[in-house]
Parts: sequence; C-alpha cells; structure tokens
Amino acid sequence: MRALLALLSVIAMFVASSGHARGGAAETDPPLPPNITVVAPADDVSPAHVLFSGMWRAKWDGVLDHILVVEEVDTKGATVVYATGIAPEWGINKGGVR
Repeated sequence: MRALLALLSVIAMFVASSGHARGGAAETDPPLPPNITVVAPADDVSPAHVLFSGMWRAKWDGVLDHILVVEEVDTKGATVVYATGIAPEWGINKGGVR
C-alpha cells in the first residue's frame, strides 16, 4: 500500500502540471506502444485513486513532450507507461518508453 501511495503522489505532481493527452500525433510526440489500454478501475478502488486513471501529457520546461498513461489502478497498485519524445536542444534525439 505504501508503494501505491508513493506512486500516486508522483503521479499527482505530474498531473498538476499537465492535462489529459489530446489526439493527433506530431513528429516530436512520444512513441507509445500500440497496445495501450486504459481499464476502468473496479468498484473497490478508492475514489481518490480512481482519479489517476487515464492518459496525461505535459511538456518539460516547454521543450520535452512526455506522456504518462495510468493503464490500470487497483487496490494494490497501478500499471503505468511513461514515454518521452525528442528534444534536440537537450540532446535527446530519440523518444522512448519506460
């Protein structure tokens, strides 16, 4: 449960500076696996944790596009995908998924 709370705290900080991802891919968009699926949380997941379910996009310092996908939230944790785009001005010439 501690790990879930820690993860959700990090997500909360991320979400505070971002918004839900919008459609439309650009050349600098982070690469996402084709099988990304956001699963609706079960009824036994607390409402506070349910809020993190979804796809979130932001831009670090107005330069680096990144997307956080919270695919699944349950009572034991969350399944997330984090992807970054490119930022040649920072020396990042290839996007990646973590």
